[in-house]
Amino acid sequence: LAAMTGTVIGLDAGGTDIKLVLYHDGRRIFEKEHDWALAAFTSADPYAHTLEALVKFAMAMLYLRLHEPGAEQAFADAMAHGAPLERLEEITRQIEGRAGKASLEAFTRTHLKAIGMGWPDVVIDGLPTGVSRSKTPQLSDEEVQRLGSLLKHGIASRFHNIPVPMVNDGAIGALWAGVELGHGHVWAASLGTSFGAGYVNSEGRIPGMPWHLGHLVLNLAPGAAHTQTGVEGAAQQHLSQQGVFRLLN
Repeated sequence: LAAMTGTVIGLDAGGTDIKLVLYHDGRRIFEKEHDWALAAFTSADPYAHTLEALVKFAMAMLYLRLHEPGAEQAFADAMAHGAPLERLEEITRQIEGRAGKASLEAFTRTHLKAIGMGWPDVVIDGLPTGVSRSKTPQLSDEEVQRLGSLLKHGIASRFHNIPVPMVNDGAIGALWAGVELGHGHVWAASLGTSFGAGYVNSEGRIPGMPWHLGHLVLNLAPGAAHTQTGVEGAAQQHLSQQGVFRLLN
């Protein structure tokens, strides 16, 4: 990371929020969490629009930080967890007005090298499959396919055809753990809205096989909670926020 030049953005799309982190020239500049109602979307368009707006906001804030140090503090409210998307888009337009739209686009084209994306579904060859619909229950098969195209190719084309790799969010956790530890052979688990897990091999690479362990059966008791696919006693119902909520209730 220390030797990396340019800007890379990581996006972690979860069930209740999406997390963004921006690195520039090997340094982590800022993080941003944005609430969204993932399960409420009925088409692919709101997903793509939200992600594109977040990337534009992040690059605008980076421009301001590098060219007018301290000026970004005027928009500190936008970094709050509950800041609405409309506020982020408004700030992006304001920074465009200060910098000039052409200047901001040139800055993005010069510096932004890649957008990495973690997605809460089985991902094969960089595209979501729609196999696990617990996070996107209202999307049809056609919309899932269109979503993959919008996220993988549509966003890339909007940012000068940079790489936009997408993998399962559990695999991202394992990859980052390998980076932090400095070696491969790492297995990692994440307990959030659901249950995610991932593995990187001895070379520090994510294997081609899907590691979606949320459907691993842990509870064989009659009437155990089940996933949307009907798997009773599945891990995502116990090793997640859902399990904690049931214990609290």
